[in-house]
Amino acid sequence: MSKSYWAFLKGNQDFAKLWIGQIASRLGDGIYVVALAMLVLKYMGGAELGIVMASYSLAA
Repeated sequence: MSKSYWAFLKGNQDFAKLWIGQIASRLGDGIYVVALAMLVLKYMGGAELGIVMASYSLAA
């Protein structure tokens, strides 16, 4: 199955670019959440971290 999948990506370069872009975007979103949590915890505290993470989750 993996051979047909890679053949599909090679045959559809526009889709492959979109797929790679989505992977990069999701990785960036994950790094952002971790970095935000680390900064808030470092400069503020646990209670503020809870507020920021709750706000982030509600916005999503």
